[in-house]
This record gives sequence, C-alpha cells and structure tokens, in this order.
Amino acid sequence: DLKVVEVHKKAEPCFFAVPFICNNKEFKEKLVNHLEKNQMQTRNYFAGNILCHDAYANLGNYKEYPNANKVLSHVFFVGCPPHYREETFERITNILKEF
Repeated sequence: DLKVVEVHKKAEPCFFAVPFICNNKEFKEKLVNHLEKNQMQTRNYFAGNILCHDAYANLGNYKEYPNANKVLSHVFFVGCPPHYREETFERITNILKEF
C-alpha cells in the first residue's frame, strides 16, 4: 500500500521532507494516525488541485481534475531536516515497521 521511491544514488540532495504516496485514502489516514500517535509530525500535500482553494475556486471546476484531487487524498510528507542523525532514522524505521 506504500510506494517506495528511490533517490538517484549519485544525487546529493538536501530534503526537508519525504513524500509518502499511498494507494488509497484510508491507508493514508491510518498511517498518518499511527505516525502522529508516535510523535512523528506529518504534513498533508499542500497544493494538489489548486481549484479546491477558495481563492481559485472561480477559475474552474475542481472535479474536472481527478488526478490532482487524488494527490490531496493520497500523499503526505514526513519531515527530514538536515540535523537528523542516524538514531532518528532508526526510530522512524521502527515506527514504520510497527505499522
């Protein structure tokens, strides 16, 4: 139910969040609840279908863009700031394995 996307091995990016892409809304909600219950903050995907935002609602019908709507209900982020150390990643791994 969770897609793992590998980063190109030669890249040296500095991510501040890692996206999680779930196969369905229910799985996302369960996983987010589990992470939050374990003191791991998550953030919802912030854009998706911009027509869902009040400021842009008059520009079109949000229902005409199902893939953009799907992003809102299936994607979230977990923080990954540069100060995280190996211990933090081990904790995150253990929390995900518990799920």
